[in-house]
Amino acid sequence: MAKHDLPRRGSRPANALSSLHSLGGRAAIDTLYRVAGKSITRTAFDVLVIEQLVFYGLIEKNGADVQLTDEGRAYLGVAKPTETWVGKLPEPRIGNGFKPLRARSAMVFRPGAFDFRASPSVVAGKEVPYKGPTSFAGAKS
Repeated sequence: MAKHDLPRRGSRPANALSSLHSLGGRAAIDTLYRVAGKSITRTAFDVLVIEQLVFYGLIEKNGADVQLTDEGRAYLGVAKPTETWVGKLPEPRIGNGFKPLRARSAMVFRPGAFDFRASPSVVAGKEVPYKGPTSFAGAKS
């Protein structure tokens, strides 16, 4: 089909085709008439718009419904809709086990490793006893 055979942009058939695309590509003829056939009668809409678009192969008529074809999408410059791919949910990983990041039972300390706790620190000329790992300089007790 040559390009000069298609409906002109801005004509009633072209506007109806664009309206059909905005309605999701499939609609009842009554719905399409309410949206795109405002200035003509329903009989004239069927003859001048629907039958012309069916003749050009831009839409398919199925009873009281019309559907946009691939040629109609190409005329509008719209790609054919593709089904969205839904991947399967990831399954849990199965392995030989894991090495814990911090396991208290696996820690081995050399003798005398905590002797520093018994000797006080000197802060501003005063001896300050060890208060634990959460203490810091300037903490109020």
